[in-house]
Amino acid sequence: MNKNLRGCQAFINEYLDTTWQNPFVNNERVFFQVAAFALKVWNTDEIFISRIRSLDKRNGYGSLALDWLVELADKHGIRLSGTIEPCGKEPRLTVRQLQAWYSRHGFVVRDREISREPITEVGHTLEPSVDWDDIAF
Repeated sequence: MNKNLRGCQAFINEYLDTTWQNPFVNNERVFFQVAAFALKVWNTDEIFISRIRSLDKRNGYGSLALDWLVELADKHGIRLSGTIEPCGKEPRLTVRQLQAWYSRHGFVVRDREISREPITEVGHTLEPSVDWDDIAF
């Protein structure tokens, strides 16, 4: 098995172990009851973010979930990409606000397209730094 395929499989396994299927939205997985993701495997080293949304608005949980996803991608050498689409019938964030949000999380933003290359230190990948013991739900 090549390195990219192993990294993608490890990313998917850890993602599936940490999240669970949203019983109300077929293609969405829930992250610690505070956010939800819809992701697609694009190829052996790229994951496409179809959607990320907070389930409890205005508490920073969307950012917390995106930070976790970014660190997981870095850990496994996975590129993240996506298209900015505000969520819901009455979105809280505009396209411009979402562009700024993704940019703050290290994404390159080109109009509605986003991408982020994995960040690694020389010789090894970065380990996730979110301390889940410090987070109260």
